[in-house]
Amino acid sequence: MGHLPTAAESSRVHTDLALIRRKIDTAFAEIDLVVVPTTIMLPPKINDALAVEMDTPKEKPAYDFFNPRLGCSNTAPFDVYGIPALTLPCGFSKSGLPIGLMIAGPHFSEGKVLALAYAFQQATDWHKRKPELTPEMPVPPIIEKTGDAPKKS
Repeated sequence: MGHLPTAAESSRVHTDLALIRRKIDTAFAEIDLVVVPTTIMLPPKINDALAVEMDTPKEKPAYDFFNPRLGCSNTAPFDVYGIPALTLPCGFSKSGLPIGLMIAGPHFSEGKVLALAYAFQQATDWHKRKPELTPEMPVPPIIEKTGDAPKKS
């Protein structure tokens, strides 16, 4: 918007949000729960994430929550519209990065969401597994930003 919202604008946005939430509840009329990947892509390696952050101007956030290229496109709608959802581990990528499963339902369905998550954890052991880490594993240097130039530490 670029300015402080007026009371009328704030009221209109609140009304629009309430309407969207009712439409979402209607969409769940024939569906109990939705199960989707938590993110649409694997997380970046730490140095790749730091490089993005270093190349981003200070006045602009490095990670835009609503940018679908950054992987939050599956979680953002559930968060914004107040839909009960949770994520839990469901595996690892070939490179050993964690993969999450998100379970969501219509408003006031927290019990169903938790029940399915509990059943999934009882049927699998993904929540108990950890990536293999050994003292011999090489640790890449972390790039830190100092002033205007990146510095390896």
